[in-house]
Amino acid sequence: MVVEFEAISVPLHPDLVNEDAFAVSDDGFFVALVDGHGTKWKSDGTKAKKDARIQLFSNAVATLLVEGFDANPYVQRLPALFDRVAKKVDAQFKPMIGEVDAEGQELQSVGAVVSCVSVTEDAIHLAHAGDCRLYASNDPGRGYRLLTMDHNGKNPSEVVRLAALDLDHRLRFQLDRRRKPRLHYRQSDGYWPGSIAVTRGFGNWQHYQPMLTHAPEVLQFALSDFEPGTIFALCTDGGNQIVQSLFVDMSSWDIGVPLQDVMREVVKRIKKRGQFDDVTILLFRVVPG
Repeated sequence: MVVEFEAISVPLHPDLVNEDAFAVSDDGFFVALVDGHGTKWKSDGTKAKKDARIQLFSNAVATLLVEGFDANPYVQRLPALFDRVAKKVDAQFKPMIGEVDAEGQELQSVGAVVSCVSVTEDAIHLAHAGDCRLYASNDPGRGYRLLTMDHNGKNPSEVVRLAALDLDHRLRFQLDRRRKPRLHYRQSDGYWPGSIAVTRGFGNWQHYQPMLTHAPEVLQFALSDFEPGTIFALCTDGGNQIVQSLFVDMSSWDIGVPLQDVMREVVKRIKKRGQFDDVTILLFRVVPG
């Protein structure tokens, strides 16, 4: 078995840091994809642009996950791997909350959503916390198959999980201007500060623990359930529409199209469509050996 692999990661703007990160194992096929997020404020009370400390956080999470898997390469132990990485990044980055940089900008929050994929002889294994997505091409219906469900207020199991934990009734979901639910937290004075779009991930220590958890949802997909030549795409939320439109159009392509050609098409679409966020897309295809 051979796993073909191509990747691209593009920041929202060349002058801004890329809050996405990924790392790939040299032993077997294991990849960690991370989409970082956070908030910092200028001294005048306005929100600042993306922060290099968030980029450091994303890179640390991706690197630690791959290093940890290389040291203990068992898919059954992925939840324990997430636990170990969470402890390490908590110790390293939690003290940065409230830190003011040389420009007088205070870091108020930092976190990341994560998806890890491992490929074995007969299956794809996924450990998923947040809203990175895994897609498969060649679906006979709409051209692509979404293999994951985002961890947010639209996920019924997440709503039930949070309701059981929120004994003080300090959490609520509220739709934003794009009609997407965001999780809000109520302080003792009744004020609802900030919000977050996801219900699983690393970091985000203020208010949301232990309701927001790093514990992954672990899924397994038999390779025999997919057509020969199927291409899989693991992407951050900035790449969702690109992957969907690409896989719809690919329904008429030859199944043996080189993966490099597919990635070139991804690059064209990123340039043509523009971006509303950082975009990271990892393509892979399993070729029987």
